[in-house]
Amino acid sequence: MKLTQIVLLLFMGLVGYGLGRKIWRLLGVGFNSFLEEIVFSLSLGWGALAYLVLGLGVGRLLYRGVAYGLLALLTLIVLPEIKAFIGAIGKRLTGSGRQTGSLETGKPACLDSTKINRLFFFSLWLLLATTLVTVLIGALTPPLNYDTLSYHLGVPKEYIRYHKIVYLPHQVYSNFPFTLEMLYLLSLLLKGGILAKLVHLSFGLLTVATIYIFGRRYFNSRIALLASAIFFNIPLTGFLSTTAYIDLGAALYTSLALLGFVNWFYSRKREDFLISAIFTGLAMGTKYPAILFSFLPLLLGIILKTSLIDKVRWPVSLKKALIFSLVAIGTVSPWLIKNFIYTGNPIYPLFYNFLGGRGWNAFNAARFMAQHSAPFPHWWGIFTVPLAISKSKDIGPLFIIFVPLLVFFKQFAKPIKLLLIYGGVYFLLWAFFTQRDYRFLLPAFPAISLVVAYLMKRFGTGKGYSLLLTAGLGFALALDYQRFHLFGLQLLKFREGLFLIPLALGLSTFIVFIVINCAKRRSLSPLLVSGLALVFLLNLATVMGMVPEYGLLKVALNRESQEAFLSRTFYAYDAFRFANEKLPSSAKLLLIGENQGYYLDRDFVANSPLDDNIIVGIVNSSRNGEEIKNKLKDMGITYILYNASEVKRVSRDYDSFNWADEKARKRFLRFFFSGEYLKLIFSRNGVFIYKIL
Repeated sequence: MKLTQIVLLLFMGLVGYGLGRKIWRLLGVGFNSFLEEIVFSLSLGWGALAYLVLGLGVGRLLYRGVAYGLLALLTLIVLPEIKAFIGAIGKRLTGSGRQTGSLETGKPACLDSTKINRLFFFSLWLLLATTLVTVLIGALTPPLNYDTLSYHLGVPKEYIRYHKIVYLPHQVYSNFPFTLEMLYLLSLLLKGGILAKLVHLSFGLLTVATIYIFGRRYFNSRIALLASAIFFNIPLTGFLSTTAYIDLGAALYTSLALLGFVNWFYSRKREDFLISAIFTGLAMGTKYPAILFSFLPLLLGIILKTSLIDKVRWPVSLKKALIFSLVAIGTVSPWLIKNFIYTGNPIYPLFYNFLGGRGWNAFNAARFMAQHSAPFPHWWGIFTVPLAISKSKDIGPLFIIFVPLLVFFKQFAKPIKLLLIYGGVYFLLWAFFTQRDYRFLLPAFPAISLVVAYLMKRFGTGKGYSLLLTAGLGFALALDYQRFHLFGLQLLKFREGLFLIPLALGLSTFIVFIVINCAKRRSLSPLLVSGLALVFLLNLATVMGMVPEYGLLKVALNRESQEAFLSRTFYAYDAFRFANEKLPSSAKLLLIGENQGYYLDRDFVANSPLDDNIIVGIVNSSRNGEEIKNKLKDMGITYILYNASEVKRVSRDYDSFNWADEKARKRFLRFFFSGEYLKLIFSRNGVFIYKIL
């Protein structure tokens, strides 16, 4: 079963690659290497495939047979590209892979022998492979996580139930840009949720490849590989690679847009400008924050570049910015048009006071902004954020130490300046204009990882710099001392973690070899390498810890059923399973407090914590329990699922149960617990199912 999902992923990838390559050829865009062609073509092709699925949804064609038919038709259309790919892959992948555009080729002091250089490469490849094995285990398990079950997969499943894209009242997130969710919808039609998780993992791998392309083009293969390993080694990257979230898609398209911009900055080529604009549009089509983090900074960069560096006239500069905007907005426009038709607001639910929006109101808009605003009360709170990031188990301690060490350099390779400016602007925008969720910050880390890898190479060439860097690593590790427990406890405490130990020990052994050989040269670089290795191992242990903690290996290898796995990991699953198996097919449930309806196969209505609360609206407008019951029956509701812990959480954190007055709250309690209107038929893990009498 899992093999089928992997094969389908490869098939989707092959079709996406062919579709993207055909589009690039029509636009007259070429690439410097086969790897660039694969990454750029597949990334664009999957964006185009997502829009085709959107077209199926608008056309009321969301059926499994139609999905397979679409892939078959696309295969015929892109067959020449697929044949060219198959014919060239052997020759290209076994070729010399000579880099182009390298600005630096010097070797770090302790890596100047062929033997050590090979060990360096092998160790980093082993780190990447070990991380990939770990996250693949997680990706081959049934979907979990709140956002996944409520809307990343929950909403596409609802679309499939209706066989079309519909407006879903009480689910504000269904009107966000849904590029990746359309690929998840296709995955659900073809096979299921695990395929959707594999799609998201592939976006992470494409991001790693993008970092490598960037590093190899502007630096050398050592810096490129090190930067790729740094990004993939971030625990948050590993965690997201096991989910059906969308953040790795945002990271990929943002990174490709930045790479296109940097290429255009130095080359002034039309195709690089076009690449940046298209991928900026795809980034915005993946997640609204890309408007703030990708579109606006790159647009400003174009204006400053053309007006201040190229010294062109303002009308010419504004024309360039206008072209960029039109291409980017044109790329994201299917979602803007869809939202305008369905809600009346093209960027729903943003700017409600000016643009309005169906099913939305001022109270919900205020709660939404409160949940998505920066949490610190004063501007100086920004200075504590980097420390919090370094101490977080999601990010790790590697990045914080390089900011103060930048003062030692007067000159950088040209792309480093752009990456530093972009990373700094991104960080400030993230810190001041979002709720500072680290997932929103992740798209900045490909650029930051390249900077860190470059600075490591520069620091590794001098004893004084190595000492400073080693001291910084020691300080960062001291801040992150809690995670030392993971390697000693999580991997050994659980039997399933034992299979990962040989991989980690192998990685450690090769790093020790590097340190010993570097030590023979009497350099301080061994301290640097060992400190870096320790950071890598701690991050790796954090990601590895997910496998034994949740028993992922058993279900990934089909030694445990999906039902048994979900029963012990998702506390509401037993209630959903009861509803699926015991309630009649005509049953319709109202979910109270619960919003994670992906595993519920019966008709249901539910509201997100930020939408109007359905039961609250009914109770507030009713005079007694009998009237509440009649209104529910008028909606076709025959059963109620009540999640006690979620009711408490959304009441506390989102003010979701905003009763009109104390009498309304008492009417609600009497309706539920008097026994006059409801009969309890299921109770487990704080989740209850009632039959309406």
